[in-house]
Amino acid sequence: MHKVVWLFVTVIIGGCCTSGPEFAKELGEEDTVVVADPFLKPVATEGSEPAKWKTVYEIDFSGNAVGEEPEDLFILDGSFSVQQEEVRKSLGGNMVLSLPGTPVGDFGFLFGPRVKGKPVELRCRILSTRKGRRMPAFAAGLGGVNGYRLRLNAAARNLQLIRGEESLATVPYVWTSGKWMNLSFRAESKGDDGAIVSAKVWNEGDEPADWSISHEDNEPFAGGKCSLWGLPYASTEILFDDLKVLALELDK
Repeated sequence: MHKVVWLFVTVIIGGCCTSGPEFAKELGEEDTVVVADPFLKPVATEGSEPAKWKTVYEIDFSGNAVGEEPEDLFILDGSFSVQQEEVRKSLGGNMVLSLPGTPVGDFGFLFGPRVKGKPVELRCRILSTRKGRRMPAFAAGLGGVNGYRLRLNAAARNLQLIRGEESLATVPYVWTSGKWMNLSFRAESKGDDGAIVSAKVWNEGDEPADWSISHEDNEPFAGGKCSLWGLPYASTEILFDDLKVLALELDK
């Protein structure tokens, strides 16, 4: 009787350990395609390379004339134009996209391809100054006008992640007037199960390894174009530069 029981247990354990290609062969499914989870760190398998982030759009405005509105930007509202960065005019200047300090309002533009079905990341630099106690605010968007928005509230000293009209997460952040701020904003879809949305901001220097804010959302992320917004509450100019959109090339 004991021999029969041990034989039965051995068969069950041995069956549970059969997986992957060997298990597929037993089922006659050698050609079965397994879709990798995009949230896992890409791991190279034998004979293949890990998924890579690919730049699908970038612009630094060096090819634009002063006063020009770049043709590949879709201006939603605001008088955006290419200008020379003030502090570098005497040296031939760094070309940037400028939003004037007046009028005061919520001004933005869409740019880059409409990325869908892939993790997407927006990167850029933003600069502005305070005026007395008045400070500007900035925002970056993923997934079109109604997608995710990362808003930096300089006066309130925080970063806020928003979807539609709903605030999803808020963390402290102290903005520095008169210095270029780097921004990275990423959304990784989990299909119908939602998305992971992360962002980081830092001044000139090395990029931090950790995200400033990260949130796991239960709502699906459909994707779409990226956007940038300027809110010149201080009546001072807001500059944008080095816009870049990246997409993760998943294995097909």
